[in-house]
Amino acid sequence: MAPASRLRLATGTTARTSKGTTGTKGTGQTPRKRNTLNLNPKNLLLLALLALGGGLVVGILLFRAPRSTPQTGPPQNPAAPSPRSESPSAAEPPTPSKSAEQLAGPTVKFGAVSEPEDVVERPQSRGPASPVPPVEEAESWEFSVEDLAAAVGRTVSVELGTYQVRVGDEFEVHVILDAPPLQAVVLAMKYDPTSVEPIPGSAVSVGPVFRKGVEFFIQPAQGRMALFCATFPGKKNVLAAAGLEVARFKLRARKKGTTQITADTRGMKCLSGSGDSLPIDFAPAEIVISAAGQP
Repeated sequence: MAPASRLRLATGTTARTSKGTTGTKGTGQTPRKRNTLNLNPKNLLLLALLALGGGLVVGILLFRAPRSTPQTGPPQNPAAPSPRSESPSAAEPPTPSKSAEQLAGPTVKFGAVSEPEDVVERPQSRGPASPVPPVEEAESWEFSVEDLAAAVGRTVSVELGTYQVRVGDEFEVHVILDAPPLQAVVLAMKYDPTSVEPIPGSAVSVGPVFRKGVEFFIQPAQGRMALFCATFPGKKNVLAAAGLEVARFKLRARKKGTTQITADTRGMKCLSGSGDSLPIDFAPAEIVISAAGQP
């Protein structure tokens, strides 16, 4: 029995082997196994699960790894410890100190229209507005109808006054005028050069009558001088005057005695707004000169 069973087993094995192989039938050799992967659906599912699990593990490791950020500012000195307060309130954050500009208040800049945020404007009570004084209109340079009418049949009066001086004294002669508005005034005068001496550049205008000032012209050799107002041609250069001082000039006394400043009729002229030459009543200056040591 034993040999027969062994024979059957051996024969069955050989038959199966020879049936499942090609090219080895009847040779008695055992076929080699191929190293191939059987890609059935179950194997594919298992591979996908393994890949997904490996990706999750790698992501977790990367997420938990410490990240180092680059330092943009200047490196800190690790040797210098930060100051700490030993007071009980050291845990509280410190209050930033105010700068000098903040303590001084907001700075006002030229051209700025915005107000500081901490300034609140409050309406202020104002009293009643004070009356504004009327603005006086400047005198016109043109002659009005009234100005022209005031010069019709009018005589201009000029007075120089009386003076008592000593030899060597310098004194002022005052010119008093009574006249309507005029275009020009030329006061030509004569004097004794041995008794008095006009001082050049001493003539000045007094008051607003001579609107552009005065000029002073001297001829010492001829004993003549002229005082006249500067003018704009055809304009009202001389305002109306009723016995007012309008100018003054200086003389120097040279010799003891009595002398006069009289009118030089060849150059005396007062011109009205209509261009007419008005008559002039000239009162000469009377000058009494005493000796130097006498009162």
